[in-house]
Amino acid sequence: MEILFEHQIARHDIVHHDLVFVHPSNRGGLGLNPFNAHRNGASMKTVCCDPKELDKSMVIEMSPCGPLMSKQMNFNKHLINASKGMLAQPTQRERVVSWGGGNSFAFFRAAAAGCSTPQPVLADADRKLSAAGLRKDARMAQCLDHGWRCRVLPLQCEVVWNLLPDLAQRALNASNNVMSQCSALEVCRSIAECDAMREAGTSFGDCVQAVAQSSPPCVGCVGKLCELVRTCGGGDGVPYIKFPIRISSVYGENKTFGEEFLTAVVDLNASDFKRLVQIQVALCVASLSGPKVVDRVAKTLTKADVQMIKAAKAIDAYHRSKKDFGIATRLYEEGTLTKRRRTNSLASDSCASLCSLLER
Repeated sequence: MEILFEHQIARHDIVHHDLVFVHPSNRGGLGLNPFNAHRNGASMKTVCCDPKELDKSMVIEMSPCGPLMSKQMNFNKHLINASKGMLAQPTQRERVVSWGGGNSFAFFRAAAAGCSTPQPVLADADRKLSAAGLRKDARMAQCLDHGWRCRVLPLQCEVVWNLLPDLAQRALNASNNVMSQCSALEVCRSIAECDAMREAGTSFGDCVQAVAQSSPPCVGCVGKLCELVRTCGGGDGVPYIKFPIRISSVYGENKTFGEEFLTAVVDLNASDFKRLVQIQVALCVASLSGPKVVDRVAKTLTKADVQMIKAAKAIDAYHRSKKDFGIATRLYEEGTLTKRRRTNSLASDSCASLCSLLER
């Protein structure tokens, strides 16, 4: 960044939230979790809205036309449609996309639009965000009405350095301590990303160690998360890791796994040579989407529940459910899989063999 500023490529400018979408590369292509955005807003209201922290935000100009603009617009529309009314609709004024500070921009956009919120400290009588209530704080009023100072890059930076968005968002998220809010599967995704970009002479273990240095909440389970990436990633881009992250973000803030549950899931197999990948992924979906959470640790399923899966009937059902799982993954990626059922039967969209377990 210093070099970009030195050569007057990057600049500082006041950016209003109305102008900002999320970059499609943010959080490894996951965008943002609306529950986390509202939680950040609640923290700003109850603790402090610190302009110095917001100054760390970075945005880049949107493409004015063509396939890149369509990709940016469609990505954000998908996030909005999946947010259950917690993210604001497009303003038609969007001109930049965020690499860092996306949760803050999303929160103030939602506040200005009066979106629904799960945070009691922010909600009015109708459980919606109240811009008038936020304006009682002078600093939040300034951010809401006028925006804040950001680092701005021209579109040419992304055109010339096509890997810059991914590199920048990961560096910014690490420096902003976003890893402290990551779910266990997002840590898996980070490990996979590091592995995909590592240079010759480095090992997979180096990637795991680098992610662990960011002190994620599940740092004690990094070894098991490493095994989950190796055995259940689903190939390039780890689609089987991203699938449960995207579904669980519809049901709440980022969560992590308990060590016993994670160990049971990673070690689950039908034999020494046959792994139950779809069942393992479906267990992750069900656990992260479930209602039982203690200190951000998912508790809907336990080690005992996982061990029940080893029963012969469950193994048979697994083979019958492979096709269902593939269909569910494809539908969700296309944006056509919606919340058609309650959480306790959600996994039936991904792995039918879990239905009897989840409905106990």
